[in-house]
Amino acid sequence: GRGSCFTVTLPWAEEQAAIRKHEESGSVASASFPALSAQTSPALQILLVDDNLDAQWLLQEYLQFQGFQVLVANNGLDALHLATSHLPAIILMDVQLPGMDGLETIRQLRSHESTATIPIIALTALAMRGDRDRCLAAGATDYLSKPMNLQQLLDKVRHLISN
Repeated sequence: GRGSCFTVTLPWAEEQAAIRKHEESGSVASASFPALSAQTSPALQILLVDDNLDAQWLLQEYLQFQGFQVLVANNGLDALHLATSHLPAIILMDVQLPGMDGLETIRQLRSHESTATIPIIALTALAMRGDRDRCLAAGATDYLSKPMNLQQLLDKVRHLISN
């Protein structure tokens, strides 16, 4: 009669869990453990730019579980360096960053020839009227507000990468 009851739902994919377990055992892959699809090839890099360590950890773990290689930057300057040196397939950019904010970082990325066409999803916790338009005007390809649905994020990432 006292306290609270919580339900936590975590993403789970039996096929990928079986692959990981199989790989950890050190045995050779077999036909019963199919390879990851080309959509989530480990060769595809995602640059995650967020100064919130909890959000970083959650998104990094989720995306790695989906088969992506994740590079992490805590601020805009680090994001510019990693983006130009690694040329990731997509960038997830938090809008509120220390120093150079996410919108200015997006503008800078769009001004560099090597990073001008990399898809960028702007992420923000302060979803105010007009934020989506400001992000798109700065050069973001798409926009999501936090907290976000991880499946929706994954769908957007896959869609943008496939284009």
